[in-house]
Amino acid sequence: MKIGLWLLVVLLVLSGSALAQDALVITYGVPVEGQVGDSQTDQVWTLTVDSADRIAVTVERLSGDLLPQIALRGPDAAVLSTAGPDATGAVARIERQELPAAGNYQIVVQRLDGATGVTQGRYRLTVTVLATAVLNPANQSIVADLQYGQTLRGELTSAHWYQRYRLTASGADLIRVDVQRLSGGLQPQIEILNPSGQQIAFGWGSASADSAQTDRVELPEAGEYTIVVLRGGAIDGSTTGRYSITATLLGAGDTNPLLQRTPRDIVYGQPVTGEITARWYEGWLLSTTSADTVTIRIQSQGIAGTGPGTLIPMVAIFDAAGNELSRAWPDGTGGTAVITRFPLPAAGEYIVRAERSSGKLGGTTGPYTLTVELAGTGLDSPALTALTGSLRYGAAVLGDLTDAQWENRWQFDGRAGQAVDIVLERTSGTLFPVMELLAPDGSVVTGAWYDASRSRSIIDGAGLGQDGTYTIRVLREGQQNGATRGGYRLSLALQTP
Repeated sequence: MKIGLWLLVVLLVLSGSALAQDALVITYGVPVEGQVGDSQTDQVWTLTVDSADRIAVTVERLSGDLLPQIALRGPDAAVLSTAGPDATGAVARIERQELPAAGNYQIVVQRLDGATGVTQGRYRLTVTVLATAVLNPANQSIVADLQYGQTLRGELTSAHWYQRYRLTASGADLIRVDVQRLSGGLQPQIEILNPSGQQIAFGWGSASADSAQTDRVELPEAGEYTIVVLRGGAIDGSTTGRYSITATLLGAGDTNPLLQRTPRDIVYGQPVTGEITARWYEGWLLSTTSADTVTIRIQSQGIAGTGPGTLIPMVAIFDAAGNELSRAWPDGTGGTAVITRFPLPAAGEYIVRAERSSGKLGGTTGPYTLTVELAGTGLDSPALTALTGSLRYGAAVLGDLTDAQWENRWQFDGRAGQAVDIVLERTSGTLFPVMELLAPDGSVVTGAWYDASRSRSIIDGAGLGQDGTYTIRVLREGQQNGATRGGYRLSLALQTP
């Protein structure tokens, strides 16, 4: 039969007795059965769709000698497609039809030649969805909420090949999304949509096409994002199967609560330990009573081979207002960073921050050890001006200078007109000794630098100009910013005429 005649038969059927039948309804994937013959040469089935889908329509003979024919009519009554019996005479099939829009469609099943035909019998009618449209309600709904570190499972089908998950980010986070095929021939892909629905990242399949990944995506801000799992080829694709999806937080954004943990206390000389993960920095609270000089050291436990992890560390110090004062980058080994002998501007509270190289965008993680050492007590420390002890003529005393106490003060009573000899000698350590003699009114009488050995300083025959209590300041070279320390012996003698 010529196509023009076939269309004419279909149109006659659609405009004639078929319209007077009781409504027959069919849905995707649910076969229905009917019968045509001399008493009823055609049947009309209504298919209601929610979007401009792609479908296939199949009629199979179940009994008799029926030679089936089918026609698909759109919501506007126009015929979209027709099909007659195949080579076996038992099946008529519309292989692929793109529906123009959502709405009600009619599928007309009849025998070859319609009213003038001679075959009859029962049949089975099946409508298969090849792909729903992207805007299909099923494809636009949220499947589930996805949390960082959580693995969910789903399945892509022809009816639901575009599945949306909601990810709520508390900051401009750095993330990675992984999808892995679990069954079927699914070739997965990934989209990340911003809160406005615009695509900001796309993840392609691996070489084996069994997985997909969006690696290191920096979200622009806090908000609700949509993670989409779809198949390769999208609406034009054909693969289906089960999958798993995981969202991993690689680096927390500045406003992410993960970074807002209250800093823990750190004190001089006591190492603390922590771990850098997606929380790419940790703060430690250092409280000082003077404007000290400090050395801050961070050591990775992974790079040096003493523990797990890959951390390449950095360290920084901030004042109470959040202003960065100093920072140290990794050394040549990649395992250590040191802020050396940094002078704090004042007494108060400071935040020492353990970080990873490249901050949020960095990729290393692992445990660390952090130590803050006092390199020199501040000049404003009351401890430095406290009296160490008394000294008598003809006697010697022992003392010790440290980073915390780099000045000692010894006193003796003197009279105007006297002359004194004072000897300061290192007894241990690395001390470069320096001293200064102060009069009762606080003025400087004289001072002494160390000799060529750098282990001794001498005041020889210093004249006393007034009666009262004199003070000997025992110091190290460089004072607060000096680097030496150690024990000493201080002796005082009255010079005789």
